[in-house]
Formats: sequence, C-alpha cells, structure tokens
Amino acid sequence: MISGVHLYNQQKIKGFVMLNGHSQVDTSGIDELDGFLALNNLNEFDMGTYIMKLLSGGSDRLYQLKPSRAARLFDTMNMYRKQELFCDVSLCVKGQRCLAHKVVLASASSYFASMFGQSGHIEAHTTEDIDLTELVPCPYAMNIILDFLYTSQVQLNDKCVMPVLTCSIPLLLDDLIELCVAYLRDQLHASNCVGLLLYGKQYDCSSLIEAAQHYIHEHFEDVVRHEEFLSLNFHDLCSLIKDDKLKVKCESIIYNAVMQWVRHDPLNRRAELLEILPCIRLEFLDPSFLKGVINCDDFTPPDMQRCRDYIASAYDNLTSHRYCHLPPHRAPIKPLVIYCAGGYFNKSINTMECYFLETQKWKRCADLQVSRSGVGVVSLHMRVYVIGGKCNIRNENRDCYEVERYDPFVNKWTTIARMIYARNRLGVGTIDQCIYAVGGSSGQQLYSSVERYSVLSDSEVWTEVASMHTPRIGLAVCTHSRLLYAIGGFDGHRRLTDVESYNPDTNIWRHEKPLLVGRSGAAAASLAECIYVVGGYASDSVDGPMQLDVVERYNTLTQQWSLVQPLNCRRSALSCVTLDKQLFALGGYDGKHFSSVVEVYDPEKDEWTFGTSLTKERSGHGSALTVEPTLENDE
Repeated sequence: MISGVHLYNQQKIKGFVMLNGHSQVDTSGIDELDGFLALNNLNEFDMGTYIMKLLSGGSDRLYQLKPSRAARLFDTMNMYRKQELFCDVSLCVKGQRCLAHKVVLASASSYFASMFGQSGHIEAHTTEDIDLTELVPCPYAMNIILDFLYTSQVQLNDKCVMPVLTCSIPLLLDDLIELCVAYLRDQLHASNCVGLLLYGKQYDCSSLIEAAQHYIHEHFEDVVRHEEFLSLNFHDLCSLIKDDKLKVKCESIIYNAVMQWVRHDPLNRRAELLEILPCIRLEFLDPSFLKGVINCDDFTPPDMQRCRDYIASAYDNLTSHRYCHLPPHRAPIKPLVIYCAGGYFNKSINTMECYFLETQKWKRCADLQVSRSGVGVVSLHMRVYVIGGKCNIRNENRDCYEVERYDPFVNKWTTIARMIYARNRLGVGTIDQCIYAVGGSSGQQLYSSVERYSVLSDSEVWTEVASMHTPRIGLAVCTHSRLLYAIGGFDGHRRLTDVESYNPDTNIWRHEKPLLVGRSGAAAASLAECIYVVGGYASDSVDGPMQLDVVERYNTLTQQWSLVQPLNCRRSALSCVTLDKQLFALGGYDGKHFSSVVEVYDPEKDEWTFGTSLTKERSGHGSALTVEPTLENDE
C-alpha cells in the first residue's frame, strides 16, 4: 500500500513525491522494468478499455491497453526503436538520450503533436537532442513512458507510479494518466488519501482528485484519525466538510475533527475557525452537545468570543422550538429505506419489510421476535425500534412491555430494556437521543403517562416524564422542531381533536390548536415546516364510512390546520413516513379488508399517487426510515 503521510508536504525535488521513504527519482530499476516481466501465472482482469494483471510478489501490477492491428504495428516500431532504426528524434533527460520516432510520439501525445507539427517550433526540424529535463526531470520515468507509448502496457508499483504520473501530466498522456490513477485508486487508504488529494490538486489531475475525494467522503471518520488530515489548509478543509456527499454517522464527528485541526496549530488556525463553523451543520447537533461546546475551554479566550457566540446562536435556535430552514442532510452512510414492521392480519404478525426507493421494491427483513400489532416504531442512530403493542396469536393474547431493536447492518433483532408499563395502541417519537412512548392502554386502562428511553444512557431503563393532559389510545405522534406532538386518539368515549406538544427542555405538555376532524388510528409525519395527519377512524357523529380519507396539515409557523388532498383509499390503523421530500402512507384497514396499499403524497403538487404495494396486508403496524439492511442472497 502506498504510504501517503508525506505525499504533499515532502521534498518536492524535481516535482516528485516520496513513497515508502524512497525517492522517486531512483533509477536503479530501469533495467528491470525495461521489457517487463514474463506474463506467466498472472491474475488477469478485464477493466473495459484495458487489462490489469496482478504480478506475483510485491505490489506490481501490469496494465495493458487492449490489442489491435495498430498495436501490432507499434510493436514493430518499438523493435526499430530498440535497434535505433529509422529514429528521427532524440529526447534528452538529465543527459540520458532516448531515441524515438516523431510519428509515434505525436500519435500518442497532443503535446508532442503540437511540438513536431507546427513549423514555428524549432523542435519540428532540429536533429539535435531535445532537452525535456525541465518538463520530465526523471530519466527513469521517461523510459517507462516511452515503453508505454510503443507497447500500450506499463508495469506500475509503489516506487514508480508517482514519477510516471507526474511526468505524464505535462506530456498530456491521458491513457497513461488513467492507468496511474487506476493504480492509485486501488491503493487509497485513510492514511494516504489526503496526500493524494493534495497531489492531484497540485498537478491539476482531476481524475485523481475525484478518486481521493470520493474515498474521503466514504471514510471520513477513519481519515481524521491520521496525521495527514491535519496538513490540510483552510480552503481544502472547508471544501471537504461543507460537501453534501461527506458521510458521517453524526455531525459531531465533523465538529470534533475541525477542533482537532485547530488545536494542531492554534496560533494560526483559531483566527480561521469563525469562517469554518458555517461549514459544520450545527442544526443537526443536540443542544446538550452544543451546550458542552459553549462551556469548554476552547472558547474561553477573548479571541474566541465570536465563535462562542456563533455556536450559542445555534443552541438558542434549537431550544427555541421554532421551525427554521435546515441545510441539506449529508449523504447517509448507506441508502435510506422505509421499514414497515409488525401489525395485524387476522392475527398479530411478526414480519418486517423494507422499501428501496431506487428499485421501488419491498424486501423481507428478519422477523420480529414477538408477533404484535398496535405497535410503535421509530428509528434512531441507524437502528429500528419496535415498542409495545399487543400480541394476539392463537395461544396468547396480551399487551406488550417488550422493546426490540433491529440492526440493519447485520439484519438481526435484539431485546432491550422493556417499558415500565405494557402499552397497546401507543404513540412513539424521538427527540435528540431519546425515544418516547406515549399513551396507549393495558387491558381496560387508558394511559396519559409517557416514558422515555435514552439510547446513550448506561442505565438502559425507561423513566417516566410528564404525563399528557388527556389519556388516549390510537393517537398519532410525531416530532417537529424538538417538540413531541400527540394528536387525536380515543379517550374511551370519543375520537379526539385534541393536540398536545411536549417540550423536553421544560418537561411540560401544552395544548395546541385542535384538529379539524376528530379521529383515532391516524398516522402523522413531519415534512418541512408542516405536520401531516393522515386517515384514521372517525368520531361516531360522522355520517358515512367510519374510515377516513381526510388529510390535515398543520403549519408550525402560522399554527393553523388546513385540509389538503385526501387519500385515494380511506383507511385507519395505517402508518406514515417521509422519504425524498414525499409522504408515504402504508397499509391500514378500510373497514372491510386489511390493506397493502401504499400512497405517496407530493406536497408541491398536492397530489396522492399509488406506490408499490406492501408484500403483505397489515394494519396496526409502524414504519420508520433509516439505512438499508444487509440481506443474505441480496441481488
């Protein structure tokens, strides 16, 4: 593997870098490479326009453009070159003469074509040596390049790849540049990718820049652990961390990396931090994290006051619970999919399936450990949680305390701390690092109580927080601007229009504007500045079918409810989740049949369209959004 710790901040003697501690201008291997190794017992790979062969021993790889009649003619020309026949140009690098044919050089390089093809260039007519030392300062690399121009093959290893690439760039040898970058792409590692990125920028090698950037985007958390990261300058650092394609599990990883970079050279870099902070998406950090940052020693010096104020402003915005326009989410670690878990179809079921937006297909995931309906489902930290519900199967009928956690990376469920109370037809939501279980019932008892579980807590227990004003089951719950909304439901007597919001900072519930239509068994989800409440079961006073197609939207800025386009299929006990700026309404019960119908709402068009149906009819299920699972025998 190429060591890149000093790829950029190395001795720039003759334009070359240091790899594995060896100078790239060492010419001791010219004779060994001239003619290449015999192609016996090699692993050969078809890469499209070229063939790559792994040579036995070391890191050597042979790259060869696919042969043709023209290539065979070049083989003959190469034989003439080695016999010094018909050569009409002599290239000189550091006193070493390399005989060649102008027509071969010009056909492979626009640089040589321009040199030999224009009458104004003295090189077009001279019979004297053409000194390329300033452009190509390494005879070793020049010999490899000439061999490639005649044979269309090159043997690359850690020792020669950088000088060959460096010399190929000014000679405009695109094919050879592609092969060198292909070699380096295979050698990319968290310890050398930053150096290769900076090298690519120094020599304006766009393909290498793209490859190194892609690696950093995919492996940022590993990259920042290496010293190379600290060698980035201000502009390169900002360019990296503001990119939407940068993948991290949490924005705190980027913040901590930036502060590590600042502490490496505080005298010079503290002054630049104020310009770097806007590249960090502080809006996606927890207030508790920002509060710790504000009070840490890094921001106590007077010259850091403006940075402290900037972070304090982000903290104030989060704790104000007012909607503000958020920057784009960064690319997820893996593509996002919709999970649909549990539910009821003639009995409680234990299946879970997930929806891939790219293929528009549902796939079966690992089954729940406990069959259950009336469940709450949420995602947090790239895990899916299935909470409470009712296990109603042939030999069992009970309300559930159990909580299961699904790990999509291994496609497995584990049981975690159970709730204080068994809860059926509850609502669930998340704020910061906590899961909330709201309302529901056990037997004949309806709950107003609320439990909270912190995924970061060492105690791994559920604790009670403030109760709602109204006990209820079949309520819809969602989170918006760090407030937990409990919407509608059934209090044992009527379908509710009541809406309450919970503030985790004050541990207080307050009444919000009521729904236009009372309902239970509805679904709710947040999208931009609005909360959508979809379908449900109507109050007894409503004429006509009891299942609703009505969709209401609550604007958190104006604090007003309004009706939007209704569902195509009326239903209750459905679930909703947002993906790709659209609202997905999944399954449910239409009054006669359990449903597998999926409808998709586009808020810009105010239109519902049918999506790909679930593989199994279900009601009383839950849904959540997180990264795609790793499935065995997946296509």
